Amino acid sequence: MGKTPYILFPFILAYIFGYYLWLTLFQNNEYFKMVASFFSIGAPLLGAICLYMAFYKSNGHNKLFWFFLFAGAQSYLIAQLTWFYNELFLKKEVIFPSWSDLFYLLAMLFQLIAVLIKVNQNKRNTNFIRFVFDILIIMTVAITLSWYFIIQPVLEREGILSIFVLVYVGYPILDLLLLSIMTSLIFSSKFSSVLPSKILFLILLAFGVLILADTAYMIEVTLNTYSSGNLIDPLWALTYLLLGSASFLFVIEKEADGSMNSTDSETIKFEYISFRRILPYLAVIMLLSIQLVHNNMNSLSVGFSVAIILIIIRQLVILWENDSLVKKLNKSNVVLEEKVLLRTAELTAKNEELGRMVNHIEHMANYDALCDIPNRRYFEAKLNQLLDKARSEDSSLALLFFDLDRFKSINDTYGHSVADLLLKEIGERLKVFAKEQYFISRLGGDEFTVLIEDAEDKKELARIAEELQHSLAKPFYKEDTQIGFSISIGIARFPSDASNAEQLLQHADTAMYQAKESGRNNYQLFRAEYTQN
Repeated sequence: MGKTPYILFPFILAYIFGYYLWLTLFQNNEYFKMVASFFSIGAPLLGAICLYMAFYKSNGHNKLFWFFLFAGAQSYLIAQLTWFYNELFLKKEVIFPSWSDLFYLLAMLFQLIAVLIKVNQNKRNTNFIRFVFDILIIMTVAITLSWYFIIQPVLEREGILSIFVLVYVGYPILDLLLLSIMTSLIFSSKFSSVLPSKILFLILLAFGVLILADTAYMIEVTLNTYSSGNLIDPLWALTYLLLGSASFLFVIEKEADGSMNSTDSETIKFEYISFRRILPYLAVIMLLSIQLVHNNMNSLSVGFSVAIILIIIRQLVILWENDSLVKKLNKSNVVLEEKVLLRTAELTAKNEELGRMVNHIEHMANYDALCDIPNRRYFEAKLNQLLDKARSEDSSLALLFFDLDRFKSINDTYGHSVADLLLKEIGERLKVFAKEQYFISRLGGDEFTVLIEDAEDKKELARIAEELQHSLAKPFYKEDTQIGFSISIGIARFPSDASNAEQLLQHADTAMYQAKESGRNNYQLFRAEYTQN
């Protein structure tokens, strides 16, 4: 977002300071009203430009929101232009009410609609009905007090025109509506998330300044002391500079982030949410107190007021108890969530341990304990699986079955421990030979197998058998003793030599014994005549 937003606030301060400086030091200057009009018109013009940019860049509810704020700035700008046209060019004194007041009221109406759009955006919230009632209570108290102290005394004067009454009442009514909604918005945890915090703060501050300016203006109108170039005027300029700054920040953040919606994580969060709950009750108590002071107090009115106040206090106590229960419930939920997380972690650890145990048991069931290669059980399952695959794909499968020549002599000469070390070494060499290309296994004793898929060609099988012999031909050393050994290999193929697993294994075993009879340390492919002999 850069340093651009930080330039806005010094500019606003300089603008308002310059405006006040001109109003206080140059009242006798012949260009006093003209320069003051530039200040007064420039602020809503700049604000309208920025608000239009926000309207153009936004979408959905935000687009309507910025549109009505832009329409409000436009209406205010038209009102100012009308005022100064009459004052500077027609040289006429602008008397309240005038055509300018119509556009001032329209500006306030548009701004009120914009705020209501944001409230409506959150109407599905469960607190919406209570929010509306809070607004109605605050508005009722504010209108009652305004009517009693400000509006009614003016209306009681003789010779008051109906248009005067309409305009005079319009300002405080719209201001009070805006004030009521703003008050509830400020202290609402749900509705404070309608816009990012900086933007919402600037908008609420602008409306606060607007209400302050309108209130001061109505007092001056009532006293018949207002004139153009009043010290109130810069407050209206400040309102539209703040609204323009809010819309400008919206445009910058939208361009920086690519999108912006009401669920921005950086929102205003007020800690004293309970103040919003008691605010309507405080307003009612204030109204009752003023009613008692300004009316003839009798036992009936005093008793009625005390009863109402006691009911309100009782309701506040109930709210406090509810808050305490909610806090306890939230605390219990936190404790429960911690226990659930702890239990989940324990179950996860146990499941992982169980998974490791299952994998270990499965490994023990399918792998030879000595050589750490697949055992007979795994071999038989794999053989049937590959045979089914070969049948379905109309392909072939070859089985190389071998054992060690004169292994019994090695076992008797060097002992079982040395023989086991030799078998373990053969298992390691088979892993290097097979890699992930062939399936190897130990059936038991010194018997091993190699399964080869898509190997029907006899020359290819002969090459693989020779490669296997070469892989295992390296002598085995036990300390300083060299133990030489060789292997005899029998080869059978599916479907050429066998039609099922049992037959394939039997024919490969037959071919292996034929290799032994042929002088050992060689390989033989199965032939039909081997079974006849």
